[in-house]
Amino acid sequence: MELIEGLENINEFFDGVFPLLESMRHEIVQLDLTPTKIFQACTISYVVKNDPESKAIKIPAMGVFHLVEAGMQENGAILKRFDVYLDPGEVFARIGEVSKG
Repeated sequence: MELIEGLENINEFFDGVFPLLESMRHEIVQLDLTPTKIFQACTISYVVKNDPESKAIKIPAMGVFHLVEAGMQENGAILKRFDVYLDPGEVFARIGEVSKG
């Protein structure tokens, strides 16, 4: 899968993917904080829409939130960048299988 950059491209990608999913749930496994970064390890469970088996596909993922240091406040922070690392290949393979019937 190629890198997706920019809010418009991210929205376009998910506009095409969300209609193909029955559900997507995140289970946070680990959360580590530094002054300017948040590291979040999780397991994402997907169920493909119209899957006759309602097969839950679980994949590990890692997110890194890069924060603007000057934007740090008691009630929140400003996000400069968000990197996500995962392999969605199994999810897209199942979407292909279900669409073939």
